[in-house]
Amino acid sequence: MSKIRFTFLFCTLIQCVLIGQIEICDNGIDDDNDNLIDINDDDCSCTITTSTSLIPNPSFEELDCCPNDRSELYCATGWIQASAPTTDFLHDCGFSGLDQYPAPRPFPNGDGILGFRDGRISSSDSLDAYWKEYAGACLNSPLQADSAYRFQFDIGFVDQLHSPPIDVTLFGTSSCDYLPFGGGNVAFGCPTRDPNWMKLGNVRVSGGAGNRWVKEFIDFVPDVDILAFALGPSCDTIPNPDGIYYFMDNLILTDLESFDLLIQEVLHPCNDNFSLAVPANSDFEYQWYFEGIALQGEVFPEMMQNYGEGLYQVRIVSGTSCRISSPYDYVIPLFNTADTVAICQGDPFTFGEIELTNSGSYIHTFKTQNNCDSIVSLEFEVIGEHFDTLGITIAPGASFDLGGNSYKEEGEYSLSLKSSLGCDSLILLNLIHYKVFIPNAFSPNDDGVNDLFLPFNAVDEVSSYSMEIFDRWGNLVYQGDAWSGSDLPPSIFVY
Repeated sequence: MSKIRFTFLFCTLIQCVLIGQIEICDNGIDDDNDNLIDINDDDCSCTITTSTSLIPNPSFEELDCCPNDRSELYCATGWIQASAPTTDFLHDCGFSGLDQYPAPRPFPNGDGILGFRDGRISSSDSLDAYWKEYAGACLNSPLQADSAYRFQFDIGFVDQLHSPPIDVTLFGTSSCDYLPFGGGNVAFGCPTRDPNWMKLGNVRVSGGAGNRWVKEFIDFVPDVDILAFALGPSCDTIPNPDGIYYFMDNLILTDLESFDLLIQEVLHPCNDNFSLAVPANSDFEYQWYFEGIALQGEVFPEMMQNYGEGLYQVRIVSGTSCRISSPYDYVIPLFNTADTVAICQGDPFTFGEIELTNSGSYIHTFKTQNNCDSIVSLEFEVIGEHFDTLGITIAPGASFDLGGNSYKEEGEYSLSLKSSLGCDSLILLNLIHYKVFIPNAFSPNDDGVNDLFLPFNAVDEVSSYSMEIFDRWGNLVYQGDAWSGSDLPPSIFVY
């Protein structure tokens, strides 16, 4: 009688259970002994949801250059000045904003933000209400018609006077060819004056007393596919007689379903209290993973602690669905810079916690404003600490001028000069003559001895020369490199 063997397979939303071989997907243990733990094991399959922003460089961290002044949005990788009135790119590497419009600190994400006006005071001190500044970009992938999207952002307010409540507005167009808009007209106003642009949505945001960041979002469904966007104020003219200014950062645009799994940074990556979070929803169950292994107790929308660099994911279970985010790679930024410093001897210079007094190469690790490590390599010079030797070779009879003095004779001369920093710079001048012999007579009689007048250089210090020969009345009688003199009677000549 043959034996029949039965194997039972039970599946739930978050794991498949094979009798005798069970992988529990959220306990951090290799339950089925296959060297694969939790979501690293194919038994723990969920739908992977790509949850990145469709906006390029959404926090203005990637640079093509460091901004040094207003209107340099082109320094932010992927961004385009959408309107003729120009937005500002602020970054801690350079331009940090206008004195009358200080940005609230710290920035929501990283070291870069966008600054824009809604109306301005013109050169005639009158209100230019049609001056509206917009930034834009081509999307990483198109927005699909009739699909639901969410645009989330952080907006910064100066104070009640300069940053009153604003209708933040998102505009879209079906082609990147329509960006920028307005044809260079600074009075064009909002994008929808161009028939190729449409309003996607808006939300009114208030900053209260100001000097703060506010997080908001706009939900919308486009009627057509959208390939590029512009962001800024509404189309309404602003009667406020004062200059109006706002800041934006951390721009997230994605479809509504992916938004649930959109991992966002909480504090700067260098901050000791850095963590990750996804938008909260009371209908969801959460589980965070590090390198595919469940973090015990991390079952809330925001992680409770920092577990260090590596790959993080979050799983959401809701009703009959199980979704997991694409990995977030947490890397603590490290900055390397080089600098050269020169000081006068006796002047103090502090590098980190060390006071430098001797020339040399030094390395020190500093902490940035966001607590990141910044390794600085310094080439340090103390002017006046050593003699600088200057070797100069001149022709006999010539002179060399240095420090207001003229030197003709061979020898060594010690001088003290002022450097560009105003330091006393010690110079040792070593003055040498070229070893050239110039005869004071010759006999142009074609006997093969002293028939030509020319300088002699035994050690080949001179590669070329030319002479001018004059008679006693100052008339030029020869120009070249070897004079025969055979066409003139014996006399006294000057070279």
